[in-house]
Amino acid sequence: MSKKRKYSENYVAFGLTLITDSDGSERPKCFLCGKVHGNASLKPAKLKEHLTSIHPKNAPDSVESFRCKKA
Repeated sequence: MSKKRKYSENYVAFGLTLITDSDGSERPKCFLCGKVHGNASLKPAKLKEHLTSIHPKNAPDSVESFRCKKA
């Protein structure tokens, strides 16, 4: 059985926020590009890979910078 990962507020550092679908399931969404990620993508290595490959200019940004962008 695979481990069910949960969203962490620390994932803001990767440009992610949490959305709730109409069926009540929660999924991470990149607030920089709008891509909705699956639960398997919640590994920090995969989140960092998305950030550095898709948003390289945002990769060095601080957590506070991401919090401002999210707001």
